[in-house]
Amino acid sequence: MRLAVVVPAHNEEKTIGDVIDGIPRRIDGISTINRIVINDASIDRTAARAKKAGALVLSHRINIGQGGAVLTGIKAARQLGNALVVTLDGDGQHDPDDIHALVDAHFRDKADLIIGSRFLSQTIETMPALKWYGNKIMNGITFTFSGKQVSDSQSGFRLIGERMLSVIDEFNMTGYEFCSEMIIGAKRHGLLISEVPIKTIYFDGRQGQNPLNGLNIFLRLFYRAVTG
Repeated sequence: MRLAVVVPAHNEEKTIGDVIDGIPRRIDGISTINRIVINDASIDRTAARAKKAGALVLSHRINIGQGGAVLTGIKAARQLGNALVVTLDGDGQHDPDDIHALVDAHFRDKADLIIGSRFLSQTIETMPALKWYGNKIMNGITFTFSGKQVSDSQSGFRLIGERMLSVIDEFNMTGYEFCSEMIIGAKRHGLLISEVPIKTIYFDGRQGQNPLNGLNIFLRLFYRAVTG
């Protein structure tokens, strides 16, 4: 079974090399591991650093947002024949070694969407307050539209299985609301969603979404729900 690891990145030259280097070379049950970086119109050396680390780099000419970059990577991975896709952020806050946990959970539980949850991990104690409140707000908004309760709806560390890949063309949100849209879509299609604990590294300058951004995301999700 082929697995692609998709890493969206915007001006992440300081961390992208280490992220790519940290992706496991071998995983039980996986025959091939492909590393794909979506360079979302970075103005630094993100693309060059990612290529040097051995990743396939696809670049956007204009910045379209985190969700749009993830969606580009997922579609590219599918076109390249990968049956599973793992997404993780390019800023170094995720431990790539936890990819093992997501893949193991997929084989064990047969889930179609597996979310790496910071709230199921002891590292939650170090989460900045702003990020903690922002995620709680977004969990509530996601539940409102999906009816699915998850502990970390905004985690960018996820595994997407074959059945989820088959409906990925339905998704079109390019901002942070894409995280919620994916959960809503999976629930609508009756796909299985599960979570596993992951390690997370927090450092200065990465405080995450402002809780007030939740209103903007709510309005976009509401519009999508009304218009179909």
